[in-house]
Amino acid sequence: VKAGANDFVDRQASPDEIRQAVIRQMRQVRLAPSERPGRVLALASARENEGVSDLAANLAAYMATNDMTNDVLLLDLNLEPSLLEVEFDVEITYSVRDALDELLRLDKSTLHDVVVRHSCGLYLLPLTTKNRDEEEISPQDLATLIGMLRSFFSVIVVKAGCLRDRYCQSYPVPLFDKIVVVCPQLIGSVRDARALISDELRKGGGQGAKFALVVSQYDANI
Repeated sequence: VKAGANDFVDRQASPDEIRQAVIRQMRQVRLAPSERPGRVLALASARENEGVSDLAANLAAYMATNDMTNDVLLLDLNLEPSLLEVEFDVEITYSVRDALDELLRLDKSTLHDVVVRHSCGLYLLPLTTKNRDEEEISPQDLATLIGMLRSFFSVIVVKAGCLRDRYCQSYPVPLFDKIVVVCPQLIGSVRDARALISDELRKGGGQGAKFALVVSQYDANI
């Protein structure tokens, strides 16, 4: 302890116990002052099929094409099956699930090699692939990975459908720089969007200031 140790692993520990101990330490890692973490923009909605997927895909593609940086990632954390293959006409075999399996040996060079990159320069990473869509991913592991991805990409655009799960909300939200809630100008959608934002405001901690609202199908006369 005097030498600076803040955790220990028993000699008889199982491989899973060792893995969890290392992950605990990775969660406490802070970037050096000279390193600038990537910015994370999350787009979410309180209901399914309210235009978030299209908006996030087009925004990320625009940023990859026109931004000064060449490492923009579109991270699909929607709970529904990913549409990335359809939206960008590519085959995707590497997912968040795979990245979590390799978390302890993952680095920027390796990740850039295995993550699919569209011709516009945009990197694409879905939550799961067709072969692994039944495997559960814990919010804690997801937050750990997002923290790591911030040091690998300059800009990360997130399809944040996972925020509709209240249990999941508290883990990734602190890692997002901005959260844009998208909803059409319909009474039910606006009500649910308000509830989503209000949940975070009630929690305190300054996270509510990250939220913005985008209303689609807007009619000023309503």
